[in-house]
Amino acid sequence: MIWLIVATLSQGDTPPGKVLSAIEERLEKAKTVKVSSSLEITVTDEAGTSTSDRLTGSLMVRQMDKMVFTVKSEPPDPDRTLYLHWEELRVTENSSRGTTFGVHPSNLKKILLQACVRGGSAGAIGLLGEGVNFKSRPRDSYNYPLPAASEEERLEPTLSTTDVQAAPDVEGLKAITYKTVLYGSNDSCRVTLLYDAKTLKPKKRTLKWKRGDLSTVVVETYSEFETDVEIPNLAFWEAFGCSAEEITFRKIEESILAAKTLRVNVSSDATLRWDKTELKCHFKGELLLAEGHRIHLSGLMTQDGKETKGSLISDGKKLAQRPESEGEPKLSPKTMDNFIRTAVARSGILGGQLIAGLAMAFETDRERDFREFFSVGGFENGDDEKGMKTLTYTLRMSGDNGQVKIWYDPKSLKLLKRTLSFKGGGPGSEFTETYEDFTVNTDISEDKFKLPAEK
Repeated sequence: MIWLIVATLSQGDTPPGKVLSAIEERLEKAKTVKVSSSLEITVTDEAGTSTSDRLTGSLMVRQMDKMVFTVKSEPPDPDRTLYLHWEELRVTENSSRGTTFGVHPSNLKKILLQACVRGGSAGAIGLLGEGVNFKSRPRDSYNYPLPAASEEERLEPTLSTTDVQAAPDVEGLKAITYKTVLYGSNDSCRVTLLYDAKTLKPKKRTLKWKRGDLSTVVVETYSEFETDVEIPNLAFWEAFGCSAEEITFRKIEESILAAKTLRVNVSSDATLRWDKTELKCHFKGELLLAEGHRIHLSGLMTQDGKETKGSLISDGKKLAQRPESEGEPKLSPKTMDNFIRTAVARSGILGGQLIAGLAMAFETDRERDFREFFSVGGFENGDDEKGMKTLTYTLRMSGDNGQVKIWYDPKSLKLLKRTLSFKGGGPGSEFTETYEDFTVNTDISEDKFKLPAEK
């Protein structure tokens, strides 16, 4: 099933001892990787009795973004899938259980790629089964916080290769043989790899090893082995087994996160309750976002009859907020842009402010996105309303589950309305947000992103 990789190399023979390292180097540089293969596994005991299994597999990688690794048995059994979305990592063994790793995704990706290059699917499966300490998580959410850098488990490539030799050509293909030890085993494994001499693309791999009185042979044949080809988001979502409802949400979210510009005119009403206190808020304003982390958020907030005008402006280099909030951390334009886009996609503008206090209390800046603070899952379609489609899902923030309903245009996927309600350990709070204008990739005047004159 799975892979090895490499973009086209210079023509000519590569010394046998450098074939695997050359593949690994190209694999790390490739912008995308797409591999499909079939496997036949035969196990034979000392009496000569054999049993066979057939598998199909696929690997898709998009540099610094997404990775999905799938192996399926024939006839089908529950999938074993690894999915990496840069700062998101989840392994599922069936539709009701999810798993995350205590390692940074970029570290695990590097090691998994090496395992696939040296051991093929068997090497990758061995890594997933034995090389990492899995942590169980529920299936209904695809976002989980990663461990802090000090708590991350750093894995190092350990799938060594020895005794690398040239082997006779087979039907115009070059061949090498070598020994390796698969993850989770002390058994020496002899591998034969057939590859194209010009491109170094793997074509076929055979692994043989013996444990006790059982001899195992794995033959993996690659039907597709492409690099630097376009792989759309939908291909990853479908490979990961996302429901149609979740795919709809992801399309909406992706349009917001990837938008070159975004203009939203919003009207929000909120009723906040804690202990015996109730506070009613209304916000009406305009949100403008543009490439280069430029931001314009302005509007009028009314709380129990008291009106306050406010604005948040970024020219891409500096942030200016009016009125200023004492003690509020100074965030970079990149971080603030990241936060606002995530809030618009998942919680709403006003609802996101509740999460902001928690998320931003721990750090003033970050490279990772904020989706770990807006964990979502449990997507379901709602009833159509006046030509609008509806979608409901659960939003977990600050340790509490909120219920979200969005109304959207079925053709453009533009958001039209959102409600959010959650208990928060008390009597509960509700938000209703109506989007009078929600337009992506529209023209916005540069004047909107000019910082106010400093006093």
